[in-house]
Amino acid sequence: MDATIRIKPSNLEKYVVFVQSTSANCKLIGKTKFLYEVESWNP
Repeated sequence: MDATIRIKPSNLEKYVVFVQSTSANCKLIGKTKFLYEVESWNP
C-alpha cells in the first residue's frame, strides 16, 4: 500500500504509529519499538 497521510500530532494518543523509512542506515532512538517484516515465519 502506497499512501501519504497527514495527521496532527495531537491526535495520536489513542494510536500506535509506524513510520516507514526509505533510509538504508536509519538509527533507532532509545525507548522506541522496532517493527520488521519477514518473508516467511515457520516456528
